[in-house]
Amino acid sequence: MSLSKHVKKMSVLLCAGLILSGCGGGDGGFSPADAANDGTQGISGPPHSVIISYPLSNAIEDQENGVYMRKASILVADQQGRPVADGTRVTMRLIDSIIVEGEVTDGNPDQISSSNLSIPSAVQTDGTPVPDLTTVTINRPGVLNGQNRGIQAGDTVLLFNNSFNSDVLRSASSRPELANTLSVNAPYNSDYPDYDNAAYMVGASMLGGAISGANFVGETEDGALTPGEVRVSGGNGTATVWIRYPIQPNYIAAGCNPDIDDRISPVGSGQVYLVATTGTVSGFERFCFSPIAGFEVISDFTTLSVGSGTASTRICVRDGGDRVFVPFSRIQYNQTGGPGSSTANLSNTASLGGDYTNAHGCFTANFEAATGISEWTFVVGDGSVSVEIIGG
Repeated sequence: MSLSKHVKKMSVLLCAGLILSGCGGGDGGFSPADAANDGTQGISGPPHSVIISYPLSNAIEDQENGVYMRKASILVADQQGRPVADGTRVTMRLIDSIIVEGEVTDGNPDQISSSNLSIPSAVQTDGTPVPDLTTVTINRPGVLNGQNRGIQAGDTVLLFNNSFNSDVLRSASSRPELANTLSVNAPYNSDYPDYDNAAYMVGASMLGGAISGANFVGETEDGALTPGEVRVSGGNGTATVWIRYPIQPNYIAAGCNPDIDDRISPVGSGQVYLVATTGTVSGFERFCFSPIAGFEVISDFTTLSVGSGTASTRICVRDGGDRVFVPFSRIQYNQTGGPGSSTANLSNTASLGGDYTNAHGCFTANFEAATGISEWTFVVGDGSVSVEIIGG
């Protein structure tokens, strides 16, 4: 089972402030001087929080070349919730493949101190123990040094759950040379679990995802993108970024339901994270290679004669962009019309259980015990299809 099942919140969330300036007027007005008495009103301090946010609608563009791009924002504020200065540089990473993970807790042999993770109880995302960091691999086609990919120098090391924010992000300094030790590029500011419990993940980008910053001329994007970094602009502490990802069947919807996605081995390793850093402050957020809304749900048959036996129809789901099939999406269904009655169940769904479309974006609806005429409706995302059942 993926470690994400045990982590209540897998992103760094810090309070966001609201600056009120010059509201109202006259004696009843709000003066900027009332907002702060630290002598710095109107002046931003250094970055204190980094939050990644993306809209849930009208956010994805079909590039019509096998690629979708999704827009997101990075919000950077100082300790008083004021936007940081324009031009503040933010670097970004995208991780879409987790090689090992684990928890550092009291009673657990794993420890983190200085520039080393001593992690004899590390596991892969399907729960398989990792006795030797020098030999552990995950299977990824099209990556450097062969498709059986182990930990390499430069891989991202995320530390979260009660860690210092300045300890959230590190990089592997080299390939592991010892069975249970991973060295990182900079010392941690605290020892774990002495300071507190923590959890860790080691991963990299291997599924085709990439993140770039948008450049602006005034308030208009100039169309140029800067890989892996962006500058805050617009006077509101916000930077705009674009995330690119493939839409071919092996990759679309990666990260959406990683615990049942058996296209990506080991199961659970296809988790996607966006990471943003400015100074020593890092924030990260879960992400998903999302299909485009406007789902079309298609049934091979919209009318079935069941009689006293059984009957089935295959139902598939396409998205609203390139009409790509949508795997591992939740299926909701019930009888929506009568006066007859029938029963329905699903098969050929996600192989790891649950009412989800399979790896090909399809499932089978099976009907039996039908009397009279009834209607069943199947809903996936924002799309639906109805099937009329004629009983005996």
